[in-house]
Amino acid sequence: MALSDRSDIESALTNLFQAQRTARRLAQDIAQSTPELVMGVLTEAIAAARSKKEEDERILELECVAQILGQLKGPAAVDALVEILGSKSRRPATRPA
Repeated sequence: MALSDRSDIESALTNLFQAQRTARRLAQDIAQSTPELVMGVLTEAIAAARSKKEEDERILELECVAQILGQLKGPAAVDALVEILGSKSRRPATRPA
């Protein structure tokens, strides 16, 4: 749905900023949990995301997991992040305008 006036765009942008703040806070909360528990959940989330038929949904979920993995320490987190980054169904880092 295209936004048609300035106030709609400004409001949508404010909402987007707030959603990003919430996403960052949630990712940080998850990352600060017990490492073994977090890695177990994230490993399952990677498998679940990979099983999605919709590429956009698969990418969205893998990007979220990667954001959390980037905050974790240890070889298991690094291995999982490398696995995600090496995924064949990855969207390019930049998209044409």
